[in-house]
Amino acid sequence: MSRSVSGGASSGRTANSGLPAPIVVPTINANDRIVMLAEWSRPHADEVEPGTVVATVESSKSAAEIEAPAGGRLHWAVPSGARVATGTVIGWIVGLSAAIPPVPRLGEDAGRPCTDSARRLIAELGLDMRGVPGEGLITEAMIRQLAGAPDSGVGTAAETPSDGPSEPAMRGVCPPAKPARAAPVPAFMSRSVAKGPVDAFLDARTGSAVTATDIFLKAQGIALQEFTAWKRGSGGDRIALAITTEAGLIAPAIDDPAARTLDEIARWRIAAMRHVAVGAGAVEARPPTFAFTNLAGQDIEVFVPNLFGGLSATLGLGLRKADQPEWTLCLSFDHNVSDGFYAARFLGSLAELITNPEQLDLA
Repeated sequence: MSRSVSGGASSGRTANSGLPAPIVVPTINANDRIVMLAEWSRPHADEVEPGTVVATVESSKSAAEIEAPAGGRLHWAVPSGARVATGTVIGWIVGLSAAIPPVPRLGEDAGRPCTDSARRLIAELGLDMRGVPGEGLITEAMIRQLAGAPDSGVGTAAETPSDGPSEPAMRGVCPPAKPARAAPVPAFMSRSVAKGPVDAFLDARTGSAVTATDIFLKAQGIALQEFTAWKRGSGGDRIALAITTEAGLIAPAIDDPAARTLDEIARWRIAAMRHVAVGAGAVEARPPTFAFTNLAGQDIEVFVPNLFGGLSATLGLGLRKADQPEWTLCLSFDHNVSDGFYAARFLGSLAELITNPEQLDLA
């Protein structure tokens, strides 16, 4: 069975306005989040009218024709035969005078930053890297959630809390947040991750002000894009950095570290510590809901961070010294907001990011 759908974000078709109009893969079967781009119906760089059928995508049960959302020239961004996720931009309608790059080749690296484990999973699923929606670093957790694949051992069925059903989580989709009650219910878990990759990355950046704290702040920002329960309320994409002073604990917050470079995060951290050192305190118009505290330099292996000031979760960093030193990721979280399975998946995603610090520098 085949049907036609508009390839644009809305159903209205317009004449070309000189701006690129995206051609987006629609959802044609609720059970298939990855479909096949069976064919492009019109040649690359061909001139098309609004409503012209330009492509056909196929799921396991049906097919759909995609229509041009505007008039102009057709730009293929993904080649025929590629497996792509619903919601992916597979092409564009551009102005008649716009330059169009060559036709992409199947299996060609899209140049987007990607962790090694995510790259292996993409290959296993036969997914084209250009068929992953969004921008920035591609992680294994992102691909598993996209494909509905089971998790890779982080948060197994044995670790799933017994206080309620968790079928969506077992399919690789993070469970929705539970409504928060007035009093938090603190819970805790930890896991280890190799320290070597971060050390090697920092050693290669001679003269840089970037530290492990900055790497962890960015990794947490990226991970929180997937695990949204801890971003509820006005805190959004803000992460507090706990700093101990003679006057007590001060926690200035950084806005959207996922969108910043490591050098920008380092400059923010240095400025925040100077600000705190002169006793200026930390006045926050929008209190964060996630915090980070680093005690690795104090020879602390494992500790339970505080859930202060209405936080949903706090990540603590410890250090286990051995022949192969390891970071210990110590996570306190409000069980009213998320369960243990959710927390375990977050730590797994964070560990994957930390072991690929060079990709964080590109994201």
